[in-house]
Amino acid sequence: MSQIKIDMTVYDSIETKLMAVHPAYRSKDPEIKRLLKFRKKLTKVLFEGIEPSTDPNYFCETCGSHSHLEHPVTAFCFVCNTDNWKREEYADVGQ
Repeated sequence: MSQIKIDMTVYDSIETKLMAVHPAYRSKDPEIKRLLKFRKKLTKVLFEGIEPSTDPNYFCETCGSHSHLEHPVTAFCFVCNTDNWKREEYADVGQ
């Protein structure tokens, strides 16, 4: 794992700010975009070395990723580490 020091108070602050504007994660607001970019970088470090699983029926509404990659244990988005999945239009998962 990368030797990066993570100040969890900063992470918690970002989490709070992002949740406060939900569901506008993909907002045009430059501050929100900056926070989401930081969150993606942090997630990449946190999930380093973990093999993701996939679910082709859902995409991440937080970051807009259609990679369908999710954490194998938490099922959170492998790109931004949130649990904000939305069903794909073509998904056959019932009502």
